[in-house]
Amino acid sequence: MFSWFKRDSAAPTPILSSPWINPVLRAEEVDVLWKKSGSRMVRRVQLTAAGAQFNLHPAELLALVTGRTDIADSWDVAKMAFFVRTGSVWKGTDFYPWTSKLPDDSLVLLLAPMTDPPLAVLSGVDVKSFSAWVEGLARKVAK
Repeated sequence: MFSWFKRDSAAPTPILSSPWINPVLRAEEVDVLWKKSGSRMVRRVQLTAAGAQFNLHPAELLALVTGRTDIADSWDVAKMAFFVRTGSVWKGTDFYPWTSKLPDDSLVLLLAPMTDPPLAVLSGVDVKSFSAWVEGLARKVAK
């Protein structure tokens, strides 16, 4: 499905797909250095919202938009972010206060420790558009 490693050199691989953009969120493919190797580039999806940037694994995002999982978390340990499907959030979780009043098909980007409102909320047409973009990445990589 998705290739974890795209190159063995530190030079970034050109990204050919267009970013997905709406008023509250920007998503684009990026190649970032894998911290464990220090020289290997890995493909991620960078989400930008409210001036903050987070890298998520493309396969996790695909699983989120296709309903195979309910949470995708950021790859950056220093600033953990969670992209959450609202219809699956349990009442006892830290996510619940921010998601309980949103439609079940919404996607919410929350920053740990979840004391502040969501950085971005996608619902309706935006969820469908974002999902199509993520699924398009999977088709591109599968070719």
